[in-house]
Amino acid sequence: MDNSQNNKRIIKNTLMLYVRMLFSMFVSFYTSRVILDVLGITDFGINNVVAGVAGMFTFINTSLAGATSRFLTFDLGLNDMEKLKKTFSAALTVHIVLAFVIFVLCETIGVWILETKLVIPENRMFAARIIFQLSVLSCMLMITQVPYNAVLIAHERMDVYAYFGIADVFLKLGIVFLLQWMPFDKLITYGVLFFILSGGMMMAYRYYGTKHFEECRWRITSDKKLLKPLLLFSGCDVYGNMCVMFRGQGINILQNMFWGPAINAATGVSQQILNAILGFSRNFTTAIQPQIVKFYAQENYQQIQLLATRCAKFSFFLLFVISFPALLKVNFVMNIWLKEVPDYAFVFCQLAIVVNWFDLLNTPLNMIIHATGKMKRISFITGSIFLFTLPLTYLFLKMGYSPTTPFWVNIFITIVAGLHNLYLVKLYIPEFKAMKFLQQGVLYPLGVVSIGAIIPILVNYSTVSFNSIYSFFIVCFSCVICELLSIFYLGLNAHEKIKMTEMIKSKFQRKK
Repeated sequence: MDNSQNNKRIIKNTLMLYVRMLFSMFVSFYTSRVILDVLGITDFGINNVVAGVAGMFTFINTSLAGATSRFLTFDLGLNDMEKLKKTFSAALTVHIVLAFVIFVLCETIGVWILETKLVIPENRMFAARIIFQLSVLSCMLMITQVPYNAVLIAHERMDVYAYFGIADVFLKLGIVFLLQWMPFDKLITYGVLFFILSGGMMMAYRYYGTKHFEECRWRITSDKKLLKPLLLFSGCDVYGNMCVMFRGQGINILQNMFWGPAINAATGVSQQILNAILGFSRNFTTAIQPQIVKFYAQENYQQIQLLATRCAKFSFFLLFVISFPALLKVNFVMNIWLKEVPDYAFVFCQLAIVVNWFDLLNTPLNMIIHATGKMKRISFITGSIFLFTLPLTYLFLKMGYSPTTPFWVNIFITIVAGLHNLYLVKLYIPEFKAMKFLQQGVLYPLGVVSIGAIIPILVNYSTVSFNSIYSFFIVCFSCVICELLSIFYLGLNAHEKIKMTEMIKSKFQRKK
């Protein structure tokens, strides 16, 4: 497949993922507003932290999901269908076993955390226990679903992936409407309905995979030649994913211990906005990841360098254009969106956006390392760097620092981890030009968006006295225009400008 065909496939898949994301974003904003209003700040915070305790044990699943996606995509790159069938069966067998392991961990360590460590009002403990058990069952369903999702991504069937996502969003919207009229405990009803939805979506994915992909035929296997590399890859990755999981859920628990469930509600609200924003850039990286694995299987390191640099640059541009207006006007957005805005929600959202600016620049490096299959260093060293966030956060909170402390610690840790991953990519692929990636994929894009941000910042300060809605639209318009101009004239090279211009002209010619 030549570069032109690859580029078209990436663009098509990215657009399909954007369709999925746009539906998810608009509906999730509405559903989050209603759920927060129906449940109240305390129950909303309880759901956020309790479901997080159940989900924290899925770090093992995250490792296996990465291994499954990598090996299925690698086999497709080699065009080896027989091996692909065996790999799928091996992966599903391991995931089923893992689901029961997660169940045991949740019912022991998870219950202990719920009963002894979390700050939950006594009159809501029964509801919290029900939500926890439903979250455990949902996690088990999600774990056994991973190989089917991995097959869709490996085949680059992003259209189907998008359709399933849109269906899931509309069903969640239906749950929100039902929740308002149900006469039972709102928090428990919410958990039950979402568990039923998880089971239904699992069956839909499995039906489609079995019908359309011949490798999706499960046979119990004990073939060591298949299981050993799969388990070795995921085993090495377990520690790293455990560290990332503990960083996120551990901070959530620390916030609960020091500040109570109201802070967890603020974190949950800010995360809703952040997830919607991140969808714009993650869709691009999701579409590129299978290509990087396939190029590595073919030992095409030049294309890996090109894709990684473009992935870092364009995904960051996409994220910044969308997130920068939100950063400046998050107070207006939340006040319109929510009837009651939890304390610290504004600043939490702003800091979370900044953390993910730096984290996103690290994404293509992670994809390359996973493509190589050499997981020990990224898992144990980079993972430990991320885990160091927790003792630092605990120390600062113990000293009386504000609830925003974890975000500042995260920014520093993310930069350190990214530099280490860049070193690993150079170590594993000597042909990879690390300084070129750092300059063209990280530092230069940061400079480009910084120049484009000057005028919007001045506009934001000069329109403070304006009516809120006018100020919001003026600032957003200036952000988008200034950033797009800066990106086009400063962020794109000559070849990219030509391609971009041709693409825009072709779109207008088709409309005529």
